[in-house]
Amino acid sequence: MDSVNARQGLFERIARLRSFGENAASFWKEFASVASELVEAERVSLLIRSTAGSEWRRIGAAGENRTGARSAAKFNRQLPELASEAAAHGNVLSELEAGPLPERADTALGLRLRVGNAGETVVFLALLTNVSRDAVKNALESLTLISDVPEAYLLNQTVGKAEGEVRKFSIV
Repeated sequence: MDSVNARQGLFERIARLRSFGENAASFWKEFASVASELVEAERVSLLIRSTAGSEWRRIGAAGENRTGARSAAKFNRQLPELASEAAAHGNVLSELEAGPLPERADTALGLRLRVGNAGETVVFLALLTNVSRDAVKNALESLTLISDVPEAYLLNQTVGKAEGEVRKFSIV
């Protein structure tokens, strides 16, 4: 029952993110945390770039203080390449290190998020440790279901600003 309640709480947090009222830095921090919990990631990074030729910048992260996974350093080194591949193809899966059991591995998973701004690309990258291929596939499917949350947040922010402007002019 506790896992059902925890999952329900997670889905409620995802729903609240769609109409999140705080600034973008707070949104990305919460999105990274929620998405990390959803896929049970060891480590998560959210990266953004403005144009195809520019450098990737980190806008959110989760699990950085964990030291358990040996593949974490490799994951961190490969972030720009993984981000570029996810941006180009929509997603990326990369086995970083074989797991202790057959058919299990530490895997990097990346997904391009929908942000509605043609000039910016945002990708979610996660390190999943000691997971089966089915678990990686399920994680990718779960992330795909929430990939539109950033777009909904940004749209709500734009609408909120427009409503504020309308109120200002209607008072005059």
